[in-house]
Amino acid sequence: THSREKEKPKYDPTNTDVLLEDALEDMSKSERDSIEKISVVSSEQTSFALTNVRVGLASKKPMPYDPANFSFSLAFTKRNERDIDVEYDMTRTYRGNFNYSYTLSPKMLSPFKNNKYFKKKKWKLFTDFGIYPMPNSYTFSVDMDRTYNEVMARELGTDQSSIVNQDRLADMTWDKDFNMTRRADIKWNFTKNLKLSFATAMNSEIEESLAYNDDLIDLPRMREYKYNRDYI
Repeated sequence: THSREKEKPKYDPTNTDVLLEDALEDMSKSERDSIEKISVVSSEQTSFALTNVRVGLASKKPMPYDPANFSFSLAFTKRNERDIDVEYDMTRTYRGNFNYSYTLSPKMLSPFKNNKYFKKKKWKLFTDFGIYPMPNSYTFSVDMDRTYNEVMARELGTDQSSIVNQDRLADMTWDKDFNMTRRADIKWNFTKNLKLSFATAMNSEIEESLAYNDDLIDLPRMREYKYNRDYI
């Protein structure tokens, strides 16, 4: 999906007591073009998503390697905003999910049921005893969520051509957030009345280098994954 919005203010954003049309009349063409450009409040968003993608191929008897046991989801969102105070506000969001789920119906084993030594009623407790040798289900999933935000404040009243790239870093703020969550779940009915459910989750925060828009400074981006893979 893609959406775009623009809004032109009625009043001069640098002097809210004056109508924008009146303020533009007293300006030169270059000043008029500049004010008209920066006064527009705009936002643009693009998003793309694939949800619960899987191949529906399964064996007649469920097997651990069946393609139907695997699924994944991907999502990406890009949003850009700007107004009189912000030259640009850029946000990028990346999300991914991998899921594995295997369910089976193991047969119950009754070791004493057909034993001739346990035919009498007093041994009924043993003949009715049965166990399931395998778990009923396995589930494993990995979720990754990464967000990057970069904001460049606008220097009003300053000749933009006189600002060098290194000086602009003082007007920039950026934020990174990279998280990964791993989950596992096992359900095992040992007997008809004894059931086990085990679930675990691990949250990890992946530290990234302070790499920012390299158009503003003559430094190469660090290879973040290689540097941080030991933290995963």
